[in-house]
Amino acid sequence: MKNEITPQRLQEWIEKDPKLSALLVEIQEKPISIVKQAELAYHEIPKLIGIPKDNFDENYDPEESVSEFGNDSLYQQLGYINYMNPNADPRGRVLTAAYLVKHNVTVELKDVLQKFKQECNKNCVGIGFVGESIAVKLVFVQENESWFDLGCKMYIPLNQ
Repeated sequence: MKNEITPQRLQEWIEKDPKLSALLVEIQEKPISIVKQAELAYHEIPKLIGIPKDNFDENYDPEESVSEFGNDSLYQQLGYINYMNPNADPRGRVLTAAYLVKHNVTVELKDVLQKFKQECNKNCVGIGFVGESIAVKLVFVQENESWFDLGCKMYIPLNQ
């Protein structure tokens, strides 16, 4: 990631925003699983801090997102984070993705592609995103494959 996000940086961000802090405490105190808490955070944080949740909902405005958020969404950044850090606390992954979008910082695509190449030793022509909300996963689309046929909700072509 550009400007590595540390737990301290996230904590400072939360402490500077009393509404965000209150929301996170409210979610954490709910008697539901960590996964359900992450799901709730995924839906509530974007509304509170004014970031796009995903790039395909009816409220997504690409003109606004390109200028203010670099055309990123919580869904997209969470997909990258889920791939890079699949065992991290899902609440932390959601919070990190929200921070990235809010501050116009991104997971480095070159790092994602490097991990894929190390794991699979293949090239891909693009990255697709499948799954709902916090269960978003990346699909590395090979030449002659259709991202749509692979069930992807969105697709990022790679310039090779």
